[in-house]
Amino acid sequence: MAIRCWLTSSLARVFPAAPAQAARALRLDAPLDQQVSFQVAVRQEAGDPRQVRVEVAAPAGVAVRVRRVGLVPVRHHNTPVLPDDTDGLGLVPGFVPDPLFDEDGLLLPAGETHAFWVTLRPGRAAAPGAHPVEVCVHAEPDRPTRLAARLNLHDVVVGCRRGFAVTHWFYNDALLDHYGCTAFDERFWGILPAYLRDLAEHGQDTLYTPVFTPPLDGVKRPTQLLRVQRRAPGRYAFDWT
Repeated sequence: MAIRCWLTSSLARVFPAAPAQAARALRLDAPLDQQVSFQVAVRQEAGDPRQVRVEVAAPAGVAVRVRRVGLVPVRHHNTPVLPDDTDGLGLVPGFVPDPLFDEDGLLLPAGETHAFWVTLRPGRAAAPGAHPVEVCVHAEPDRPTRLAARLNLHDVVVGCRRGFAVTHWFYNDALLDHYGCTAFDERFWGILPAYLRDLAEHGQDTLYTPVFTPPLDGVKRPTQLLRVQRRAPGRYAFDWT
């Protein structure tokens, strides 16, 4: 059975149970100095798992990055949230799209919908105007499926933000648990820069200080740059390692 493919907004979450949609051209709008993203959704109703690969051709001066949208288990919805504001009704508990992996292919099972996240980043050589973006979905032995998007680069530049810091908490305990590091070994410091670059690439300009702040919603892993122990009332010991 042929694989169904379509383009969708970066604002939509593509769940594994999402039904196939009609393939329509997608319009994207962006200033000359800002990135824009969209998704390529793929679904196979029946048959053996098939290898699927996504290829994207962008206009001159525009960098392309294709990533596979991974899934994470979600046990329940947050409460209290009104039904009209709740995403994934009828699909949670279940698997929810969340992490992005630097992969342009996957083994697509039957009866599931998956997605690829495409980021277009205009460079200094990018020209304003309407530009075609061609998406090609390869699924052997079928012929490639071609989908069309149009990137409208507006002749404006969004200047650097001044006096308006965007602050976010940074929880290093999740990185320590996922990568099996200890706080704060050399391996951790080798992993950290990629996450900080990703924050900056998404418009974040400030990390809440102190950088390694314990979570306020319950301590998952109490980590400090300087370990402090209370030996007696008014007396403390410090671990400087």
